[in-house]
Amino acid sequence: KEEKNCDIRSDIYSFGIVLYEMFNAKITENNNENTGKYVYKKIEENKSKYCREIIKKCLREEPNDRYQTFVELEEDLVKESRKYFGEDFEIENKQMSANDYFLKAKGSELIDNYEQAIDLYSKAIKLNSKHKEAYNNRGNIKFSLDKYKEAIKDYDKAIEIDSKYSDAYGNRGTVKFELNQYEEAIKDYDKAIKFNKKRKNVRDYNYFLRGNAKELLGQDELAEKDYEIFYKLTIKEYDKAIKLNPNDVFAYFERGNAKEEIKQYKQAIKDYDKVIELDQNHCCAGMAYYGRIQCYIHTQQTKKAIDDIKKVLEIEPKNSMYIDTLGDVYKYIKEYDKAIEQYKKAIKLDKKHIPSYKNLIEVYKLIGKEKEAKEIEEQLQKIQNK
Repeated sequence: KEEKNCDIRSDIYSFGIVLYEMFNAKITENNNENTGKYVYKKIEENKSKYCREIIKKCLREEPNDRYQTFVELEEDLVKESRKYFGEDFEIENKQMSANDYFLKAKGSELIDNYEQAIDLYSKAIKLNSKHKEAYNNRGNIKFSLDKYKEAIKDYDKAIEIDSKYSDAYGNRGTVKFELNQYEEAIKDYDKAIKFNKKRKNVRDYNYFLRGNAKELLGQDELAEKDYEIFYKLTIKEYDKAIKLNPNDVFAYFERGNAKEEIKQYKQAIKDYDKVIELDQNHCCAGMAYYGRIQCYIHTQQTKKAIDDIKKVLEIEPKNSMYIDTLGDVYKYIKEYDKAIEQYKKAIKLDKKHIPSYKNLIEVYKLIGKEKEAKEIEEQLQKIQNK
C-alpha cells in the first residue's frame, strides 16, 4: 500500500503477524510473497483455533475490513482468552492512565472514529483534569463536527491550564473566524503567534489565518504583511527540504507557489521549471505549468505563457481553468476576439465555471458590446441563484 494510506490499521496488520509468531513460537521467514498473505495462508492451513479469527481479521487486505482500533482488538483478545482461562480472566495491569486513553483517542481520531475519540479524550481528562492536549484535541473534533460553542469551551479550558498554549489559541481563533468574529479571531491569532516564537523558523499558519481575518475587515495592507511573513517562512522550510532531497518535486512546487505569492516571479519560474523537469508522472506538473503561466503573464512574457497553456491543454484538453487562462492572456494582449472564443469554450465545457462568465462580461464591456455583456450577466445570475 502507498504510504499515504498508512494509519493505526497498518500497525494492527503488523501486530497480527506478531501474534502469529507468538503462538507458533517462530519468526516468519518468507522472501517470496507478501508476509501478511503468507501468514494468512498458514493460518488457514493450521488446525489450531486459538486466536485464529482474530489474527485473520488483523491481516485483512482491505484496511476497512480489519480492526479499526486497538481497543476493539483488545476486547476480542480478552473474550478469546476467557474461553480458555475462564470468565475471571483479565489483562494484567489493566488500569489505564490518562495518557493511555489520550493515545488511544488519537488512534481513533486518525481513522475518523470521532465519537470514540471524544469518549477516550474525556476519559483522559477525567483521570487528569490538567491534560491540556486532551482538551485541545477534543475541541478540534467538536469543531470538525460544527459544535463550535463546545469546541470553544474545550479551548478555553486548555488555555486556562496553560496561558501560553499556542495551539489552543490558534484553534480557538479559527472557530471564531468561522463564526465571523474576525476581531476576536485576530486577538487569538496574535497570542498563538506570540507564544509560538520557539518555532519562529517554521511556517506558522496563524500568520496566514490572521491575514485572512484582516482582509475580511478591510485591513488589506496589514493582511499583506501577514501573508508575506507566512510565505517567506514557507520558502525557508522548503529550502531545507530541498537541501535534504534535491529531487523533491512537491517541495519545489510549494516553494515556487510561495515565491509567486510574494511576487518573486523569476525565482518562482525556476522552481516550476524544476517541477516540470522532475515530475514524470504529471502529479504536480499540471499545476506547475499553471503557476509558471501566471508568472509569465506578470513578467510580460505572453508568448511563453501561450506556449505553456497549449502544452497543458495537450495533457488536459477539457480543463476549463486552463482554457480560461488562455483567454486571460489574449485579453492581456488585447486580442479580444480570441479571448472571447476561449471564454466561450470554457463555459461550453463547464456551464458553472463562474470565472469565465465574469471574464467574458469584462471583455464585452471593454469592446463596447453592452448588450452581449448584459446577456451573460443574466446567465451568470441564474447560475448563482440556483
